[in-house]
Amino acid sequence: MNSAQIISSAIVEMNELRDAIDQIDETFDGTLIGPSGILDSLATATFILTVESKAQELYEKNIDIASILLSDNGIAKNFDIETIATLINEQL
Repeated sequence: MNSAQIISSAIVEMNELRDAIDQIDETFDGTLIGPSGILDSLATATFILTVESKAQELYEKNIDIASILLSDNGIAKNFDIETIATLINEQL
């Protein structure tokens, strides 16, 4: 199963809702989520829900990355695409 496909599909879907200036390049490999991430809190929530939905849609798997990314203090750590992909693969 391919976490890269899930992430790519989620980014494409999110970009459909974002202004041209706010588009996420599909080749982006920096910090996506967290204090230094490019996504604000609403976009982070949308991304997490979209990733979980894409995993269900593409692979018929229920995953829960929200509980892994979120702590009692919100998202206190930075997550790049590679780390998020690893978290998805652990649940597929």
